Amino acid sequence: MTCYPLTKTERTGKTMMPLQTMNSEEFIRDRYDLYLTDELIYNNDGRLNRRYRLHSKELHRMEDYLAYDILCPKCNRVLKPVGRPIDHNDLGLYACSFCDKH
Repeated sequence: MTCYPLTKTERTGKTMMPLQTMNSEEFIRDRYDLYLTDELIYNNDGRLNRRYRLHSKELHRMEDYLAYDILCPKCNRVLKPVGRPIDHNDLGLYACSFCDKH
């Protein structure tokens, strides 16, 4: 599973950019408040689609993290929320509509 730590961009305070890293999830969780992990999910056509689960070191409410615009780790377009949180640390599931088409 690939992990992408998130940092705020210079453009706006609410845009989060994923960083490319080879570190483990435990290492990233200790050093970053928010990060993404990738998940492969089958769609209705039987094709695999990449989704990204947002994780947090601290407890977050849905209102806290939905205010962020999170960029796709592959194409840098804004991800859209497509799934519910698991708990207050394993937050929403996101998808990139551009990457899904290509």
